[in-house]
Amino acid sequence: MENRARALSRTASVVAAGGSVEVIGVHGSGKTHFITQVVTHFRNLTWHVIEVRGLYAYRNTPFASLALAGLSSVAQGRPGSPRVVVSELEELLASPRSLLVLEDAEFIDDASWGALSAVCSVLHTPTVLSRLPGSSRNRIGNQLEGMSIAPGFGVHLGPLGFDDLSEALTQATGTPLHSSAMSHVFASSGGNVGLAITMVRAAIYEDRLQLEHGRWATSDSFWSNALIPYIDALLAELSDEQWDALEILSLLGVVDIDTLMEFTGPEVPTQLEELSLIGFFPSAGRLLVTVQPPLLVDFFRHRPAAARRHRLSAKLEAHLRSGTEASVQFRLPAMSQSPDAPFVRLVHEHLRNRLLVAQTEWSRSPSRETLANLIEVSVASGATAEELEALFADVALLSEHESEQMLVRWEFLRADHWLFITGEFQRAIDSLRAAAGRFPRLGALFGVRIFEIERAVFPAADSSLLPDPEDPALDAQVRAATHMAIGSELLRGGRVVEAKAHYDDANKLEPFTGEIDRMGFLIVTDYFAGYCERARRSAEQGLAEAKDSFDNVAIRGYCYLLALLDLHDGRVRRAEESIQLAFSLGEPIRQPPFVHLSFLVMGTVLAVGQGNLDAARALQAVYEHSAVPDSLLPGGSRSWATARVIAAEQSPGAGADHAEQGGTELWERGAHLNAALVYLTALEFDLSEERLERLRPRLAAVHSPYVTDRVRYVTAVLREDLGDMEQMAAVFTELGQFGDALGAYRECIRLAKLREDSAATDRGESRLRELRESLAPGEYGERRLRSGGVQFSAREIQIAGLAIAGKSNQGIADELVLSVRTVESHMHRIMKKAQVERRQDLGFVEELSGARSPRLG
Repeated sequence: MENRARALSRTASVVAAGGSVEVIGVHGSGKTHFITQVVTHFRNLTWHVIEVRGLYAYRNTPFASLALAGLSSVAQGRPGSPRVVVSELEELLASPRSLLVLEDAEFIDDASWGALSAVCSVLHTPTVLSRLPGSSRNRIGNQLEGMSIAPGFGVHLGPLGFDDLSEALTQATGTPLHSSAMSHVFASSGGNVGLAITMVRAAIYEDRLQLEHGRWATSDSFWSNALIPYIDALLAELSDEQWDALEILSLLGVVDIDTLMEFTGPEVPTQLEELSLIGFFPSAGRLLVTVQPPLLVDFFRHRPAAARRHRLSAKLEAHLRSGTEASVQFRLPAMSQSPDAPFVRLVHEHLRNRLLVAQTEWSRSPSRETLANLIEVSVASGATAEELEALFADVALLSEHESEQMLVRWEFLRADHWLFITGEFQRAIDSLRAAAGRFPRLGALFGVRIFEIERAVFPAADSSLLPDPEDPALDAQVRAATHMAIGSELLRGGRVVEAKAHYDDANKLEPFTGEIDRMGFLIVTDYFAGYCERARRSAEQGLAEAKDSFDNVAIRGYCYLLALLDLHDGRVRRAEESIQLAFSLGEPIRQPPFVHLSFLVMGTVLAVGQGNLDAARALQAVYEHSAVPDSLLPGGSRSWATARVIAAEQSPGAGADHAEQGGTELWERGAHLNAALVYLTALEFDLSEERLERLRPRLAAVHSPYVTDRVRYVTAVLREDLGDMEQMAAVFTELGQFGDALGAYRECIRLAKLREDSAATDRGESRLRELRESLAPGEYGERRLRSGGVQFSAREIQIAGLAIAGKSNQGIADELVLSVRTVESHMHRIMKKAQVERRQDLGFVEELSGARSPRLG
């Protein structure tokens, strides 16, 4: 692939010396821009330039290209005599400083080609010709011979690099892109500059890109239906076989080239490679293939062609199933009745296809890599422990002559099986210790992994297992893994800013590229280090990409992250939707690790908030009987949820005592961040000077702006410092933690009314009203202090839901077959419990925010 500036200089030199140049590039590679630069260069040198362009629609119309170029002999559609046309061309190109430019040459009609060939074979005019690669090659080659153009001078315009593409997009839009948005554009477009510009312009037009500090930023996917015409043009000349091959690759992701050829035959992959629509990369002696540019995957997956997709899946299965024994049976999970059901079906279909391909590749080419791939897909597909044990036993049939990287991957995969499938924690550690000495380059990874397991499962871990991540003699993979382990330990200890530095160092050594197991730590650290908006954007973008690729493991991981952030922001309805989506993909959730426990805990928190204690108790029973320890990351601490159940069943004080006790147990295990979050729950239920002073030293030892802000807020409430309370309400609003902001403004109003401070009351009510009006109705719950024991009956939740939906008391009475007086009595109790004065405020109360559709449990 050519550097554009060097290619332009080379082209100018060749043409100036009387030679000709052939410019080859796919649709959107920048051929037109390149040709324009060439033309401008020679016109500035006073050369006479004749431009002829081929158009697909006129490729069969005689002399159409020359007519469009302005030749008077064929102007206004008059049929020109070939002799007259050639004479005019000779006159136009007679000067020795003439240049002929043929753009999109494969679409120049034959009559025009004939006239051009007749002239150039005599005059030998320097010519610059642009065309697509691939199928038109032979036709163009024959015509070039007739024009006496030397084929040895060629320029291949490939994808742009990151920096060049960023510069091109800045020139096209007048504004640079935020680094995360630019990375997404670069990855999706594959460096195709035309596609990248179209993507960005569509996102700007549809308001999916927003200006933040002078740069375009977004958390959304860049896919848009506005891109369909562009991609249709990119794929316009594909045969049915080529189209099928691209679509099946889009459904499967990366596959072995032999698998693709088994489905398509040997010719189609070659043709697609010539068209730059697929890319290859070697891996452990195999040649893997994937779709290029990656945005084509979004195009195929968003096409409303369920019947076609089913046909392709059946065709794939027919090709691959024959002669392959299914070592793992795909078990389609039960479908939910949620709105996500059609999408979930696509995820399951994609997973089944991946399992089938993995089984085929293992059967055809037995190796540790193909077996490891099969095991990983089998775990994601819900394979039983017995099926997985049988697959691990198959390694005895294989030789040990594989790369160190592959053998290390195998040892870690087997240890993860004992950790997360069979629950044999000590066996996993012992196996890693026994294997470490066999690997001179990557052996230190085993110590890092053992430390991570011990820290997650047992009360203490041996930090001497960790090497020095700054040691340049260590392999970059070892150094990155060590930075991740140290960062995780610092995050667990509540030193989130220091943890962020180590994650950044790991990312420099080994870019995360969206990997959920690493991105999870980075996003959580960003959030609790005060970079809330960046954390949300990363999680939303990650989920969008995971859904686009139907990656069930990544979908669950990003659903966990979004549910966690939304719960802490007070966005309870969205948190519930994320948990529902994750559970709808099938249970139990084995990957990512600890996510299943976190969903159970967060689901319990939501169920208590909705007044659905039966659902909360059911979820609590499941997580209490799980052998999985509390998660290192927030959201997976049992005491956080159990304290809420106790507060609802007994009293807020009892819930606060349990939360404090649970926080102390977490603290003693070194989980200081999780402990601090549970301590804040204790203060939410029982905000007393005594409890706050008892917990303050440990809360102060946690270096997290999130924790610091809340300690400052509860301190201001206890001291009745109205100015500080108002300031913290504004801070919560700015950070987008609207549940806390709503509750803080409510607390400000309560205190102002007690003091009979009308100005402060009006100010608080005005700010609360402005904030409410800026939020979607019912989207945010209102987190308030001292409210842990308030509970609503099932009938109260039902009536509140109808009231939030806008029904009058009479309408509620008619729907539930009750008297209006009964409804009025219920509404009076509901509003008293909710501490609101207007029925329209019920939708902002945390305990009732899910009243319209309490689905958990």
